[in-house]
Amino acid sequence: MQKISPLKTSLEAFKRFKVDRAKNIDLKNNSVATNPFGITFKGTVLQMDVFESASAKAPNKIIERMQEAGKLAASAWTGTINRISSVKENVIAFAGRIKNNTKDFIHMLNTTNVEFDFMKYNVSNLTRRPVSELGSMLEHQISLVKEV
Repeated sequence: MQKISPLKTSLEAFKRFKVDRAKNIDLKNNSVATNPFGITFKGTVLQMDVFESASAKAPNKIIERMQEAGKLAASAWTGTINRISSVKENVIAFAGRIKNNTKDFIHMLNTTNVEFDFMKYNVSNLTRRPVSELGSMLEHQISLVKEV
């Protein structure tokens, strides 16, 4: 009886993997590919167009690069305008909120009656007043509280 070794089983698995990979590579290399003209041939696809000369394409590269640079500049300009318009809209909305909040605050100040009576009712002034006057002041303050 033979012992099962983890090392031996992993080596066997690796060998099977290598054989399968070699088969897959051979299948890929022997596959049928098509060119842009619809003619099929056996082998790998060519990486460049062999029907056009390289010298005829050289002047077009400069024009193509200039066109690509123009497209890039137009894209950058459009992106910049979009960003500026979105920032402008955000600033306008922020300013509108500040304006409305300020209007509401001013309206609240105009409609709110604020009195600072701490000078009128300090203890030293109250001790100098007659008791009847203090009673009428207290009744007046209680009536104001009841109205609210």
